[in-house]
Amino acid sequence: MHLWKIALPYLLGLFVAWRLLPGALCCLFPRRVRLHPLDPESKRIDAPLFEAMTEELAPAGLRPLGAHLEGRPLRRTRVIYDFYLEEQRTFASAEGSRAGARLTLLTPFHGGAFVLTADHARPAAQRPLRYLAGGIAAKPEQVVAAHRRRVEQFEAGGLTPSAEATLASRLQAERDWLSGPGGRELRLANLTTLLLFLFGAAILAALVK
Repeated sequence: MHLWKIALPYLLGLFVAWRLLPGALCCLFPRRVRLHPLDPESKRIDAPLFEAMTEELAPAGLRPLGAHLEGRPLRRTRVIYDFYLEEQRTFASAEGSRAGARLTLLTPFHGGAFVLTADHARPAAQRPLRYLAGGIAAKPEQVVAAHRRRVEQFEAGGLTPSAEATLASRLQAERDWLSGPGGRELRLANLTTLLLFLFGAAILAALVK
């Protein structure tokens, strides 16, 4: 019993550190997010959910492109369903369940600029003719309209969208986003987790000594 009391603080510390480690790694290495295309016949694809999303997003002009897996360090991979808006050369990604999905629009431009609009809360960021990101709580058609206005700002500045209607182009756009403003966004979102992890690691190291 005495030995258990001695070991308990160490075990709790290790457990907390393990829970914080994925977020800490995301903060340190945002580019290590894993992206893999899914075969259309993959069992990971929820066909009824994908069909429901396609039907819901069709009025906004979005057509299905495919699906891919996204995996952050030490976390389970998630299935992301991809769509394409031909008019704006824009990618759209949806994830979630039949009870409710989250929509994100991303337009990459030649030269490394980006416009991102989501239908859910996310950090807002802006740098003229480099990147513009943020979220609005609205229906898909309204999100597309808001995204269109943002894209037009960049096009008025002489920039041209670089997206192509392929899943490979979609994944490359995500990698480029993570290498730039998306990586900074991940770092900021997980900075507190990293600090807590380092603080906990320092306490464990002191206990061991």
